[in-house]
Amino acid sequence: VLIGYVLVRNKQGRFNGLIGSLSYLPYFIPGIAFGAIYVVQFGRSIGPFPALYGTLTLLILAAVFRNLPFTSQAGQTAIKQISNELEEAAEMTGAGFWRRLSGITVPLAARGILAGSVLVFIKMVRDLSLVVLLVTPTTSVLSMVAFQYASEGFTQFANAITVIIATLAITATLLVNRLQGTSQPWVKES
Repeated sequence: VLIGYVLVRNKQGRFNGLIGSLSYLPYFIPGIAFGAIYVVQFGRSIGPFPALYGTLTLLILAAVFRNLPFTSQAGQTAIKQISNELEEAAEMTGAGFWRRLSGITVPLAARGILAGSVLVFIKMVRDLSLVVLLVTPTTSVLSMVAFQYASEGFTQFANAITVIIATLAITATLLVNRLQGTSQPWVKES
């Protein structure tokens, strides 16, 4: 949301083009290479930071940065729909940046943010190329378990896990659609 906000509201910014380009960089790196970068970077402790290899934290961190282009684009699209005048009026009444962001921008952009979150969640659930190097026996993910079952010839188990992944993705989509309808009662369904 913050990257989208900066790119939309600060159009004359000096580093806007650079920020926009950097936010799309993970999209151009293949998933397996992205995973290898994270193994090399976080495989050993660096100063006060412990080694993250084999932890759920590294999987989440890698998935978040891998999907940064999608979240950035969803944030930009949602924020473009909000008029500058609302924030300017809040600024004139003394509201600070964080107050304007949390009180005006985020609530009005909630639908776009939720839609972007569902897109990222679905992509994370099925992204095998990213997690193939980051997964250990203690941090297994569904897509990797399905791959292991399929490679060992247990196609029924692999298919069952694939159905679970699809069910999770569909349930997340339906849940967000339901939440969007209840969180914004002024939107009438036709």
